[in-house]
Amino acid sequence: MKIQIQWEFDLPSGSTQEDHDRFAEEQGIPLSVDMCDYLKDPSSASDHQITDALSDEYGWLIQGWQVLEACKTDNIESSPLPFKENQMSQVLFTTDYRSPPSGIGTITLENGDMILIQDSSPHSPVKEEIYKEIIVIPYDSGSEDYRKAEAVLQKILKEKEVTIVHDSELSYEIGLNGKVMTLEQYLAERFSYGY
Repeated sequence: MKIQIQWEFDLPSGSTQEDHDRFAEEQGIPLSVDMCDYLKDPSSASDHQITDALSDEYGWLIQGWQVLEACKTDNIESSPLPFKENQMSQVLFTTDYRSPPSGIGTITLENGDMILIQDSSPHSPVKEEIYKEIIVIPYDSGSEDYRKAEAVLQKILKEKEVTIVHDSELSYEIGLNGKVMTLEQYLAERFSYGY
């Protein structure tokens, strides 16, 4: 599983994505890695296991990460889900469980562009140039309006043609042990759990 990393560098306020990338290059810190080099089965690893492995290796905290490419060696062959032969042709939605989160989650398009989905609740600042687009749902998903927020999220995921979802917490709750799921499975399970 190849991922793109946004490191938590101690850069001055107002730093841009270009400053972040330049600093990483100067320090020899990668901006993308193949997690198969760090974990035995990265597709089954939790978000915390991934960030801990990379922080331990490079000495910096991670602000966030996104899946760029699911490798054919990832543990998805044994999954009963209907994955496409070419994993690069998938549109991925990844939920954001960081504290505080940048948003509800991120859509990674086939071409690698990322779209951040936020709700109306407070969230951590987002650096420029990371996301091609930021979509704000006009409801707080952590309030009494959560059903309205969920309905809008469903619509967005379908409009953006999301095919697979990485929600590590939900995946473990339903017995998939951290594996990705189809959009249809994600929506059915998410609503059955009352999220």
